[in-house]
Amino acid sequence: MAWLSPIRVVEQSSNRLVIVDPPYYLLGGIFLIAAIGLSFWGVFAKKSGNPAWDWRVSVLAIPFALVGLVQLTGLTVVVFSRETGKMVLDRRYAGITVHHEEIAIERIVGSGVASNENNHSLFVELNSGETRALTGNSDRIGHNAAAAAIERFLQRR
Repeated sequence: MAWLSPIRVVEQSSNRLVIVDPPYYLLGGIFLIAAIGLSFWGVFAKKSGNPAWDWRVSVLAIPFALVGLVQLTGLTVVVFSRETGKMVLDRRYAGITVHHEEIAIERIVGSGVASNENNHSLFVELNSGETRALTGNSDRIGHNAAAAAIERFLQRR
């Protein structure tokens, strides 16, 4: 699954760096297919006269549909800009920003990848010693390339 939606550096210049953590397309699709299947099962079971399966099966599809939509629309964009002097982190689901953070680039001293078994997380380290996670823990590929791109961007100060 990791290779289907890797973390990508989509723009890289001396003044701007953009990293995108895309939606989980495969996982979201699987949950939506399960939701559709449960809905049809409930509808067709009721039509066949089976009293044990009716609208309640279709109602079970709602959580699957919600999880699928969240997975299909979740997007994290990290923008480093010399023009503004800031790193901007935006996390969105269904077009709604759920997390927005701006950090001055001069406060960032480095970046790295935290690994735990098969999961990785991209982070930046601040001059205060704090770290800020840029991505959640995932099994995707692309964390190391993104960390290297951040390091190159920071070295060009």
